[in-house]
Order: sequence, then C-alpha cells, then structure tokens
Amino acid sequence: MSKIAGKRYTIKDIADMAGVSPATVSRVFSGTPGVNPEKRQEIKDLIKKTGYHPSSVARSLVRGKTNVVGLIVRDLENQYYSSMAVAFQKELAKIDYIPMVMSMNAVADEMGGGNRLSELIGLFDFAGLFITVSAKESVLEEALRECSCPVVLLNRTFNIECDQVVQNDYRAGAIVAEHLLDLGHRNFLVLGDFKTSISQRFRVEGFQQTLAAAGVSLSRENKLECPMERTEAYKTAKVFFERRKGELPTAGFIVSNNMALGFLQACSEAGVRVPDDISVVSGDNPPIMSQPGIDLTTISISLESMASEAVKMLKRRIDGKGTENDLVVLQPELIVRGSSIEAADQKRQKSGRKK
Repeated sequence: MSKIAGKRYTIKDIADMAGVSPATVSRVFSGTPGVNPEKRQEIKDLIKKTGYHPSSVARSLVRGKTNVVGLIVRDLENQYYSSMAVAFQKELAKIDYIPMVMSMNAVADEMGGGNRLSELIGLFDFAGLFITVSAKESVLEEALRECSCPVVLLNRTFNIECDQVVQNDYRAGAIVAEHLLDLGHRNFLVLGDFKTSISQRFRVEGFQQTLAAAGVSLSRENKLECPMERTEAYKTAKVFFERRKGELPTAGFIVSNNMALGFLQACSEAGVRVPDDISVVSGDNPPIMSQPGIDLTTISISLESMASEAVKMLKRRIDGKGTENDLVVLQPELIVRGSSIEAADQKRQKSGRKK
C-alpha cells in the first residue's frame, strides 16, 4: 500500500476513514486491547497509508499531562551548555520526553525585575525541570516553592530539598594543580568568577589548597576575578598583561571554558604565546577546546553521564517512585593537550628567543 502524500492527517481523519471514533484509533496506535481484530488491521493499514503519527502535544492532552521537560541553562551561546542540551535531548528521547531548553541570558532582557527564574518556571506546565544556573540559594528556594513539578539541580550544590547531579569541582581544581606542579610550574595565575559561581569557587579552592600542600602560594595579584563572560575575561586578562609587561606566571588556570577563550584572545593580542610563555588549563571541555589553534588542556566531566543520571532521577520522581533526595557526584578527568608543557621547556624557549 503506497503512502498518500500532500496532506498531514489527523486522528479524526483516520477515524472518519475507518468509521470509528478517535478513541478507537488511539487504542490501536498505542496497542491497547478492546478493538475488533479486523477493524484493528484496517486502522493499521490506514495509518501506514497516510503516514499518520500523533503529535506529542495531542498525546499529552489525552493523557492529561505534558511530556515536555524544561532545561534551564545560563547561556546557550556557551558551547558547554549547548553540548549539555544535546546530551539531555538524547536521554529524554529514550523515555519519550521532549526538552524545552531555555537560556537565562536570552530571557533576562524580556523580563522585568524580581526573581526571573521563578517567572520563567511559571510560564510553562512542565513534566519536570532541570536547572543549571548561577543563583543564590535563596533565589533557588523561592523558585522551587513556585514549581509544581519534579526538579533536578545540575552542577549546583545547595542545601535544598531536591535531587542533584553535581561534579566534584574541588577535585577538578586539585587535578589541575597536580598536573601543573608535576610539570615543574611554581608561579601561577587563576582567572574565574568567584563571587557568583559556587562551582568555580570550589574549583579554585581545590586548586589553591593543593598548591599550599606542595608549599606553593598563589599571590593575590595573580588571582583575577571577573564575571563569567568571554568578553569580561578578555578585558581582565588584557589589563593584566599590560601591567605585567612580560613578567608573567608560567601557568594559568582559567576556571571555565568561555573565559578561557577570552583569555586566549588576550594572549594573542599581547604577544603572549601558549604554551611557550604560559601553560594554560581550562575548567571545562566542550568540543571547541580540542580544535586546532585552541588545543587546550581541560578538565572534563561527562555530559552524557550527567544527562543519564539526571534523567533517571527525574523519571523516578515523575513515576512517583522517588522518596529520599538523591545526590550523584561525577568525578572529573584531565584531558591533556598542547596548551600545557613543562616549565623547563618554557624557560629554554624564552632563553632561545632572547639570543
């Protein structure tokens, strides 16, 4: 039987063709019993012929609940979050749920004052919600009080009553310090957003405490703080290079991927060569970090693992099987690339250029 082209058929169209009610067509499509075998086969043939497939919205209305899950991220222009959205889309598809991805940066200008997170959550009737944004605990608590669906927090460690999937940010910073110390570096800079990002704060704490255990300190002037934006990181690094006039630390920990890209831009404009003049390690590992011309050593947390664990948590809640709040901690991995080399190599390269 060839497919009928040129029209998008509805469940009512199929029902009219078969001389049955839309509910009967729905039972056939879902495999529910209670339909005469001959009529069931006739309806199946019509479904195949027309190419009919029920929309997810229509099925949600029939069930009396939505299958749309919200994923609220900080900034979709950041490749880390767009990669996260892809990972969650794949996992949610396995359980027949659809993600609606929303960027807090994108909606900020459209909403007035107050708790924008609460306003955003209140716009839609989600089946569940994943939240990964930089927000104060009080802001999250207020938003969650307004939320009527299950919530899983991602990469945010708070004393809040909900499920959480987090990465071990302290260990991530410690791994970076261990790597650079092993390469012989003793003079460091750190660039991050320590005021608004708890995740970055933990990474820097792990980094500094690991240095301290090795008898190495991070000078205050080499601890650079700025908002978690590529342009802000670029501006901050540019000022730093202008002030230091070539007297640079031999290694830098740039705590997030977007900031690392801004830092690399400032390096290029200032004539600071990576890794010849300064070894650089970034705190995240989206695909762009492995590209030629960037080639950054990074800390990697599997977004696929994060999505898998978070979707399992949410599904348990949706099915009414969750009791105690769950906490899953994902462990980081160091991905070594061309942006970090031994301090001795840097000295030899610098010495060779002076001759």
